[in-house]
Amino acid sequence: MFKKVSDIIELIEQYHGGLSSYFLALEAGVKDERVNLLLEYLSKGESFMAEYLEKYRKATPNRIMNAWVKFVPWLPTDIFCECRQNLNMHTPPDTYDVLDAALHFDQCLINFYTTLVQEIDNERVSEVFSNLLRVTKKHEMNLSRDIAWLHDL
Repeated sequence: MFKKVSDIIELIEQYHGGLSSYFLALEAGVKDERVNLLLEYLSKGESFMAEYLEKYRKATPNRIMNAWVKFVPWLPTDIFCECRQNLNMHTPPDTYDVLDAALHFDQCLINFYTTLVQEIDNERVSEVFSNLLRVTKKHEMNLSRDIAWLHDL
């Protein structure tokens, strides 16, 4: 199966949008102020990533965004649902549950990008996903640092 690069990036935008909504929905049943603060922070971060990807997609040259690549068949077409299946979360979640979930979702995306980078033969297209992989790894490191800081409050 082949997909355009822009279609793959739209899938990833949807992933971040779904994740933002998921974190907001979790907030409703939580009474711990730190957990709510963390969920709000994560939701806003995911919204930002979705907006970032939309801008990135629009700013990247059409010759790259319109390139067709062989989409690895076992990669999910709904990354959020696929990653959520493998998540065990207590109700209501505590800060550790939320931290584990956030890192789990980041790792799912890192695995997705890594597979794309390894499987795509077009160097320019592969570079797009390599850049997004770097951004996601940096996001994961910053998230770990910020959550550790929040937990110490």
